[in-house]
Amino acid sequence: MTVQTPHDALFKYTFSNPQYAGEQLRSVLPPSLVEKIDWNSLECVQGSFVDQVFIETHSDLLFSASINAKPSLIYLLFEHQSSVDELMPFRVLKYVVRALDSHLTKTEGGLPMPAIIPVVLHHSERGWTAARAIQDLFDPSLVADPDIAPFLPHLRFVLDDISDLSDEQIRNRACQLFPRIILWAMRDARDQSRLIRSIETWASALEVLARAPSGLDAFAAVLRYIALVADIPAKYVIDVIERHAPTPKDSLMTLAQQWIDEGFEKGIEKGIEKGIEKGRVEGRVEGRAEMLVEQLSIKFGPMGGEVHAKVLAASELELVRWTSAILGANSLAEALD
Repeated sequence: MTVQTPHDALFKYTFSNPQYAGEQLRSVLPPSLVEKIDWNSLECVQGSFVDQVFIETHSDLLFSASINAKPSLIYLLFEHQSSVDELMPFRVLKYVVRALDSHLTKTEGGLPMPAIIPVVLHHSERGWTAARAIQDLFDPSLVADPDIAPFLPHLRFVLDDISDLSDEQIRNRACQLFPRIILWAMRDARDQSRLIRSIETWASALEVLARAPSGLDAFAAVLRYIALVADIPAKYVIDVIERHAPTPKDSLMTLAQQWIDEGFEKGIEKGIEKGIEKGRVEGRVEGRAEMLVEQLSIKFGPMGGEVHAKVLAASELELVRWTSAILGANSLAEALD
């Protein structure tokens, strides 16, 4: 049985919706191609074509659409690993061939085969630095040789690298609020310090999402992703939103409590898993406290026993807040305020 990763779950929860997917694709495809696609015909097609060994770092969605009034396919691949995959053009080629093979098995006759447009959504620590076309993986002298080039595969994918997009660039995308928040979360979630800093700038957007009709599920999906990937408790996010957005406290606290009651924060459903998760959380809190003690000692010098005890007895929410505050604090008291 395949275990769905937080990245895969959020990606498919969001972009399996043709409206959200269409907005995302229109933002990154060449304008001349966008004009040729009948966006009202966009539909998500069941199936995944990713290699089993890459299911933890690759997620994919296939869409059917009419392009130039002809049945076509658009393949959206989400690549969520910390480093750049230099063989990505080759992997995309394999996935495209599998998608076409699936089309042939499901379509009587199968010909002519549909055009298929591959799009890679990427985020990593350094951004995309590798090739985007399969022909770029071959020796340049072979690609340039007119007698050899016709026999080499040719395929280029559209790259949407969100690694270094600014908050303003994400906000300016012609997408609805929820997909923009998802792109922000995907961009920052693997870097806890970066996410803690950027939550404040997205607090108002999160608050609007939480208040929207049927927005609770979307809000919970974002919180769950942050909790699982960034290891930041939902209560910390709620606290930031309350301090930087105008929603009355009771409103968001109700949402937070619903989120916690439904089991999202711990990511568990069965009793035995609760015990395992409780031990993991307790160990995580203890480790975070010891790390904070070390950081405080390095910056402010040896601490007294009373301060040491305060840190060790703190909640996870307090530890997260203090860890963030230490970067700009000028004194021990300011860091632990």
